[in-house]
Amino acid sequence: MDPVGLAETASVGLCSVAVLLWMSIGTFSRTEAGEVLAQRVIAALCIVSAALLFFPTLHGR
Repeated sequence: MDPVGLAETASVGLCSVAVLLWMSIGTFSRTEAGEVLAQRVIAALCIVSAALLFFPTLHGR
């Protein structure tokens, strides 16, 4: 698999994990610390996923 395809697959995978965590936010909201942690993990996954979408432009594709 080429690097661009790998980056796209990783991006979709990370987005999928973020969506699953977002759907489970009620479970994590039982404690304030759990909710804050879940929100930070979701935000980090989304940022990394978005950064991976810029990977092809860094390699001129």
